[in-house]
Amino acid sequence: MRFFSILFALGLLPLSVVAQNLPSMSVNLGGTSPKEISTTIQILIMITILSLAPAIVVTMTSFTRFVIVFSLLRQALGTHTVPPNQVLVGLALFMSLIVMSPVIKRGYTEALQPYTMNELTQKEAREAAAKPIREFMLAHTREKDLGLFIAMSEKEKPKSLEDVSMAHIVPAKISSELKPANFDSQIVG
Repeated sequence: MRFFSILFALGLLPLSVVAQNLPSMSVNLGGTSPKEISTTIQILIMITILSLAPAIVVTMTSFTRFVIVFSLLRQALGTHTVPPNQVLVGLALFMSLIVMSPVIKRGYTEALQPYTMNELTQKEAREAAAKPIREFMLAHTREKDLGLFIAMSEKEKPKSLEDVSMAHIVPAKISSELKPANFDSQIVG
């Protein structure tokens, strides 16, 4: 066994030889309606969401602004390590949850509940869930930052805010969050 691991590490053992010894696996998707999605797929979706959760929290909520303000406050008080970073991040996380709770509740009532009751298709539910998040993000994004990312994409300028892509909104919001002291900029909304 050690011989094969050395050969594999050196790249001398072809991947096809290793692949022949792997067990096969099949996934049963279950039914076609949202209520009949198999447990395996539900677990897979949950793991995917959990792996993306830190990026979602940092980029699409007020978390970044809270962390920056708390860090500035700590420095203004002259205590560079008290409270520790873990406390500041935890406090920012829970404050972000409080700020985002109306958005989460609206997404749940307008998207998830109707989807599980077969009132919306998956695409309609995804669009309904994105709407409150988009509105929140646009309300906390500076117009200059949004314009910058739209211009950088070298695509046609959107006719309205509804036409603006999330690919433009997310980095514009992050950029806006990094400038909390710049209060003279106009906010989109």
